[in-house]
Amino acid sequence: MPVSFPLTIGQDFSAGDQVFGFAPTVAHAEYADVSVKELARKPESIDFVTAATVPTAGRTAWQMMIDEAKVSEGW
Repeated sequence: MPVSFPLTIGQDFSAGDQVFGFAPTVAHAEYADVSVKELARKPESIDFVTAATVPTAGRTAWQMMIDEAKVSEGW
């Protein structure tokens, strides 16, 4: 399979895709360099303001379940 460089293996996004994610050091940037594993494709049905709430809310819930409630497999 021919490839072009630079090559990012596992990246499922194309230029122009609308994405959202967690970028702790560039919260107010229009453009940011973040790991692709921190991103998700933004559904067309929501705006960027709504999408911006998802990573923080999700990580807060995860932290509460794992760190505070000690939820684990088979709990």
